[in-house]
Amino acid sequence: MTHQPLQCNLTNREEFKIKVLSWLKQFNIFCFLDNCEYPSPLGFRCFIAAGSKRRMYPKDFSTLHQQLQPGTWWFGHLNFEFNTKTITSKPEYTGFPGACFFEPEILIELDGNTAIVHSGAEDPEELIHSILQTEVEADTTHTASGFHPVVTRNEYILQVREVLKHIQRGDCYELNFCQAFRARTIVHPVQLFKQLVHVSPNPFAALYRIDENWCVCASPERFLKKEKDVLISEPIKGTAPRGLTPEEDAAQVNTLYHSQKDRSENVMVVDLVRNDLSRVCVAGSVEVPALFHIRTFPGVHQMVSTVSGVRSSPVCQQLKF
Repeated sequence: MTHQPLQCNLTNREEFKIKVLSWLKQFNIFCFLDNCEYPSPLGFRCFIAAGSKRRMYPKDFSTLHQQLQPGTWWFGHLNFEFNTKTITSKPEYTGFPGACFFEPEILIELDGNTAIVHSGAEDPEELIHSILQTEVEADTTHTASGFHPVVTRNEYILQVREVLKHIQRGDCYELNFCQAFRARTIVHPVQLFKQLVHVSPNPFAALYRIDENWCVCASPERFLKKEKDVLISEPIKGTAPRGLTPEEDAAQVNTLYHSQKDRSENVMVVDLVRNDLSRVCVAGSVEVPALFHIRTFPGVHQMVSTVSGVRSSPVCQQLKF
């Protein structure tokens, strides 16, 4: 049921969020976006999207555009190789589909100590009350064993050699090479998420479920944001630990800020984002308002740069975004 958003005051926001996590377990699809109390524009808005009126698994952007309807809320994901001409045939280890979006049955936004019910309840106050009555289960133990890389040692060495060839040919001047690891685990995703945001609260934390697939996230990095016609990206390269004393903490910030290695990696990704935005932005509008800015989080210092531009054409022609 659609209605005008109704606001309810919360006496304890953190208690409500803990209750929400237990309440969400009844849904086989949901997305909880948690800003961990970071103020805007550093973080994003905090949303609880549960259940689905409609769900889609588009194979390309054209199909996605056909199924999306203006004026409705959609939550979901695209993988990195979605709809690219160079998509590989390698197996998908995560179990997630290439893309999935759902229109939630219930949508709640948290703004400070206010819960804003956008949809999904004839009586929004009763919905909030039912969440607050949810029992929180006791913590249980996680187990994990046999962590191993997805690629073999020989495959890894061959891939590194290919990277070196690209650098020698001048295809790129620096490249960050990553690999994935797998393990047999007994993990309780909701509890894991609670523990993660407790030890590492970040402005882009999320708990996302599609049937038996779970994604637990606590990221400090904004990939892309659109405000009217302005596109904003905040790439991060460069990390330093927090100091044990204020003096040591300040020294860590100074060392990170002047680190040539971290600056080189940061400039590399800034150039990449500038190039990408220049394809869809007004000529001359792409700029770097902040370069090598040090942003401090509870556990680490991060080197963050900001790249922005004024959109001249849709980022995705099919979606008109």
